[in-house]
Amino acid sequence: MDKKRNHFWKNPCEAIFTIVIILLAIGCINVFSASQVAAEDMFGNSKHYLYRYALFAASGIFAMWLLSLVNYRIWLKKTDLFAAGVIFLLMYVSYKGVVIKGAQRWLEIGSFSFQPSELAKMAVIFLCASSLGRHIDRQRRGNLLSASFFWSVAMGFLVYLQPDMGTAAIIVGLALGLYFICGLPHRQYLMLLCGIPLAVFIFTTRAAYRAERVRAWLDPWAYADRTGYQAVQSMLAIGSGGWLGMGMGRGSSKFYYLPEAHTDFSFAVFCQEWGFIGAVLVIVLFMALSYMLWRAAALAPDGAGYIIITGTNLLLTGQAVANIAMVCGMLPVIGVPLPFISYGGTSLLISMGMLGVALNVARQGQLKKDLPPVYSGLDKKRHLRLVKG
Repeated sequence: MDKKRNHFWKNPCEAIFTIVIILLAIGCINVFSASQVAAEDMFGNSKHYLYRYALFAASGIFAMWLLSLVNYRIWLKKTDLFAAGVIFLLMYVSYKGVVIKGAQRWLEIGSFSFQPSELAKMAVIFLCASSLGRHIDRQRRGNLLSASFFWSVAMGFLVYLQPDMGTAAIIVGLALGLYFICGLPHRQYLMLLCGIPLAVFIFTTRAAYRAERVRAWLDPWAYADRTGYQAVQSMLAIGSGGWLGMGMGRGSSKFYYLPEAHTDFSFAVFCQEWGFIGAVLVIVLFMALSYMLWRAAALAPDGAGYIIITGTNLLLTGQAVANIAMVCGMLPVIGVPLPFISYGGTSLLISMGMLGVALNVARQGQLKKDLPPVYSGLDKKRHLRLVKG
């Protein structure tokens, strides 16, 4: 009797690729619907952003496939050089970058622009993998007083100066999350418990507009005509979608009611047109992607590979949670895109590139007999069953 169970996918790598393709298809449809009014008004072509998104998506798929074939250890050998290059770009963009809506975050290359801050996310994962991977292999705790964490904080601070506090928080939070997973000395946990709330308070109140965003988050209707306008319009769009939505292309929020409809607030447009059922579908897809990346991380052949996959998981899942919470009014407006769904070429390429590296780790790996300390707390037999399927 065949005891093998039927599965949708043969392995986590196949599952990750399939889920990403589905998310890209949803993103392609949503970007077109959310941007067609603005694209027609600005460029005389309602499909302008659709064509660009499709180009970035195709490039991202190729990058994911290509990087999945390249040994991930090659990137770890060039981590210091890569991080130095990213820091240079972050400093360069402060002097020669393009200013859009008061923020100097972009560098132009022909008709395209890119954000060096997105490269910083990739650099942080590689820095932590190079440093923490050795600690995991030797069954040691991490230490925040290390060069990799220092450079991660430095990149976050440079992004904060652009100004872009949302992305800066993601960069530093990504490093902190990976150090937490590796484990820290008890005194450093206590230091972070006191230091993180203090740092958030200081950096938030240093700029008047950030403090007002927090007040608008606590009571958006009181600021509905200024700082709270986006939050109010986003919640109205989500609420008007009901269970099944208004239908593709029929949402009214993109008619200049909701700013950034095809970028940071694309999920609100999606909820308005596809309703509660569509929103749940997207959330389930992100949950499935996170779960499959977790299973893939268990296949990593070493600590560095484990940190790469886990960092990719934290990056994508963290941004998804932050964006959805922001759009629903559970967080202040922080300008974080929804991976694969929001329009943004640099973000999409970096996300796909990191998935390619993660797939290479999973393909090379095999589960060790002696599980590293990051798996402590899991039942070993149950864990082996999950990974082997």
